[in-house]
Amino acid sequence: MKKTLGLALTACTALLSGQSALAGTDVGSLYIAPTIQGVWLDDSRNADDGLGFGLAFGGVASEKWNFELGLSGSSHDAENGRKLKLQGVDVSALRVFNRDATVNPYITLGFGQIQTRIPGTRDSDYFLKYGVGVMADLAKNVDKGTNLQVRGEIAGRRIDSSVPGDPVDFLVGVGLVYSWGGAIAPRAPLDSDGDGVPDDMDKCPGTPAGTPVNADGCELDSDGDGVVDSKDRCPGTPRGTKVDQFGCPIDGDADGDGVKDSKDQCPGTPAGAKVNEVGCEIGEIILRGVVFDTGKAVITPQSALILDSVATGAAGRPGTKVEIRGHTDDVGSEALNMDLSRRRAEAVKAYLVGKGARTEDLTTVGLGEMQHIAPNDSSEDREQNRRVTLQFLEVSRLPPGEELTLRGVTFRTGSAALTPADRLIIDSVVGYVQSRPTYAIEVQGYTDDRGNEEANQTLSAARAKAVADYLIAKGVDAGRVTAAGYGETKPIAANGTEAGRSQNRRVTLKFTSR
Repeated sequence: MKKTLGLALTACTALLSGQSALAGTDVGSLYIAPTIQGVWLDDSRNADDGLGFGLAFGGVASEKWNFELGLSGSSHDAENGRKLKLQGVDVSALRVFNRDATVNPYITLGFGQIQTRIPGTRDSDYFLKYGVGVMADLAKNVDKGTNLQVRGEIAGRRIDSSVPGDPVDFLVGVGLVYSWGGAIAPRAPLDSDGDGVPDDMDKCPGTPAGTPVNADGCELDSDGDGVVDSKDRCPGTPRGTKVDQFGCPIDGDADGDGVKDSKDQCPGTPAGAKVNEVGCEIGEIILRGVVFDTGKAVITPQSALILDSVATGAAGRPGTKVEIRGHTDDVGSEALNMDLSRRRAEAVKAYLVGKGARTEDLTTVGLGEMQHIAPNDSSEDREQNRRVTLQFLEVSRLPPGEELTLRGVTFRTGSAALTPADRLIIDSVVGYVQSRPTYAIEVQGYTDDRGNEEANQTLSAARAKAVADYLIAKGVDAGRVTAAGYGETKPIAANGTEAGRSQNRRVTLKFTSR
């Protein structure tokens, strides 16, 4: 029996000195612990030492305490060839140390009842249990919350009995502890290249150790030129600049306007915009926010703020020819609107020149209500039509296909003769037509759907010819002017109301390249 005790003590010593990467059983776990025990009986029992078993059911209550219910039993040779059998049950508390380590020493204290059997005799006594032990991890599964440990314990059992001196038995046990219900710790995500981004999120695996990366695990490109910092020989390249494989600028076309960056005096031109040979925008720009008081042509403080930035751009682009166009809605007479739009365009020009723009680069024209961009049915739509625009001019000076509707040229019913009011409207656009000598003008006549279709066709042609003849009489080259009647074939509004029919009865000047 002494050899058995020695082996048990050796096992406990080995467990106490063992090392492992695992940790102890988690708080909240339940466990079962079967053991084999060596039992050394008090001499007063007059029986030999022997082997027994133990079985404990327990739970981990906190980082420091376990509680368990234990069962034990052993059989011993007694006097006269008889067998002494012991069976016990106890409740114990275990004070555990170093719970988060692999090896967990503990002390235990408990009490219970033991039954002693000898043929012809059966006694039952209470006992106090005390001892020390150790548990060490063998296989902890953090994915399932289970743990398998080896356990060794040395305990004393002091029995409260009628035998003088209260006999004390000693028990040395070695066994296993299987626990379940522990915390399932999430497994650390795999990061093969050690860049701090888990493999399942890493869009650039295999990044060299120590390389700074972004949230996708890819090497940083601080200036956004498409060349990572470690290979960028020209850091800090302005965003949008085309670069070579070393991150250095090349003479590209960053804004895609067809002008090389080295010659582009207006970088960042909006996509699709027409530009001149130095990359500056041409075409018509509406000066949103440039507004006037009703019936006046005085620059307001609000309009001045917008025109200040326009003036800065114009002054920085000498030689760029700009036509300032004034437009109105259809409130008021056509003649007054034509004059008002002209004066407003001239007011804008004067302001820009005062801010540094060259007067020879700017021309003006008043178009009144001839080029509406929205119906005049609401205050919001009329506000869109009351505008000043800048037309950046090419050599051709005019966008192909531009049209002017001669609003106010209405004719008498069934007549193609121009009235004095009609002539005033046409007079106001003669200068505009004369300033575009490279364009042909088609005078187009239209009617509403009232009356005979054939008669409407004839009437529209006669009215178009009357306007064409008047333009020629005012000095417009006859070789540039043609007339055509379209009758009721191209309405721009519904003919169900008088307002719609009024819009459809019109004469339009269409400019085309010759």
